[in-house]
Amino acid sequence: MSDDVYGEGTPFADQIHRDIGSIRDFGSKHPDVLVDLKLSHDPTTHLVVLLKAGTTSDSIAALKHRLAHGDHLEVEFASVTSGQLEMVRSEIDDLIREQGAQSFREYGVQWGQVHISLRSDQLQFAEELLLRFGNLVRLEVGRKPYPPDPGFTRAERPHRTEQTRPDITIPGLNVTLLLDQPAIASGSDGGAQVSFENGGDQLITISTGSPLTARLIDPASNDTVGYFDGAIGGVGITLHLRPGDVETMPVIFGTTSPADVEGYSVPPGRYLVEVDVPVYGEPDENGVPSVSILRVGTEVIEVTKT
Repeated sequence: MSDDVYGEGTPFADQIHRDIGSIRDFGSKHPDVLVDLKLSHDPTTHLVVLLKAGTTSDSIAALKHRLAHGDHLEVEFASVTSGQLEMVRSEIDDLIREQGAQSFREYGVQWGQVHISLRSDQLQFAEELLLRFGNLVRLEVGRKPYPPDPGFTRAERPHRTEQTRPDITIPGLNVTLLLDQPAIASGSDGGAQVSFENGGDQLITISTGSPLTARLIDPASNDTVGYFDGAIGGVGITLHLRPGDVETMPVIFGTTSPADVEGYSVPPGRYLVEVDVPVYGEPDENGVPSVSILRVGTEVIEVTKT
């Protein structure tokens, strides 16, 4: 079937949307039967429903009878109901209030489980959740599943540099990275400052974002091995530096490991802290500002045991 058949407003798309509405109506009347619903495009566009294990063939037939494309409905089964999953999520709401929202990256009910994404320093809490909820939850710590999956890799590994953004230099501007501390425990976050000094004789204006984020680099391999994995409430900021002015901006960095490195956090050792300052230029014809990168010198930090 060609792509335009699936387009918004086509008869096929309208029928699919009506079928989704019918399935949700069925679920509202049978909350102990319908667990979840999704639209699949593998190998062709069709609906998939997740039903409580033990659902009778008569109930499935009644559901299919409601649908324009009932013959193509795919059925999977789960050992829980949507109500049970909501109860688990409610308990996790309480745990978030007790533990602190900073421990969580995100969570929600997805396809028969409550998916929970924790920060990389929350291994003990992940173990507690697993013991408490078992297979009702699917856990991710930092950038990796918990318990560890030796074969796990992400399709895209974050790159050290953003090759599509050109480097720039600003005449008269001196930028320096200043660490807040010489050492940091593995699994923790660190802070730094970038100092901007106008050593020239002309006004310098820089539009960027605050706070900046840095990464940890293995000096032996030159690979990125550590990231900050928390939420950032960034804001746009413009520095106006007159000759002789000095301004500083905060920097956040973390020790979360990427997916293709062993461990949830970088192991103890000496690493480089590296930060790029995005510099926003005039918007293009579509209103999207250009972004260039201002490189800042690196500093060495010691990562210690937790």
